[in-house]
Amino acid sequence: MQESTQNNRQKAAVIWVTIIAVLFLAAIITGVVFLARSNTDTTGRVRDIFIIVLALESLLIGAALIILVIQLAVLTNIIQNEVLKSNLFLHPPGKLPGILKVLVNLYPNTQ
Repeated sequence: MQESTQNNRQKAAVIWVTIIAVLFLAAIITGVVFLARSNTDTTGRVRDIFIIVLALESLLIGAALIILVIQLAVLTNIIQNEVLKSNLFLHPPGKLPGILKVLVNLYPNTQ
């Protein structure tokens, strides 16, 4: 019964997302048609606004990439200092250093 309710909710969510995507696409197509029929002054203003929005979006993507590189450096540092220098295979499971205790408890031996 509970799985059926959850499946119905998922189907409803997919339907709503599809409806919103179709409406968004229709709005974009309508906007393009109206811009094609309008004068060059209006089209130029919309073009300029669109260029500004794309520039801001590229700044946001650049910031996200910088954060990604920093997180990758932190992960590399953790792997080098905690995992590789700890001699994981020489320690019994109850005496692992730092973060390795958490990792071993999260992923128990599943042989």
